[in-house]
Amino acid sequence: MEEYLFCFTAEAVAQDETGFRPGARHALMLWITASDEQTARARGVSAVEDKGWLLPRITRGTQICDPDLIEDDVLRQAAESALTDGAAIVVYADEMTADG
Repeated sequence: MEEYLFCFTAEAVAQDETGFRPGARHALMLWITASDEQTARARGVSAVEDKGWLLPRITRGTQICDPDLIEDDVLRQAAESALTDGAAIVVYADEMTADG
């Protein structure tokens, strides 16, 4: 079965092993390979939890056709890594506020 690259915006709560302040909520960008979006979302949640994050919530997602068109170097490298490893997570360093 063919797998495609999906990109999701998400958020989750840090624990000690994440390297971020425990209890802080951070925005994430997930890059996941899967045969369909539903499977990609499930794999995304698992990937986040496997890296020590709590309460992951995926907010939006889309299938990516050509990662070479991604202009941002960090995001393009994450997409390329996901094509090799099945998943990549970009964590935004700033903590999210309670309202959003």
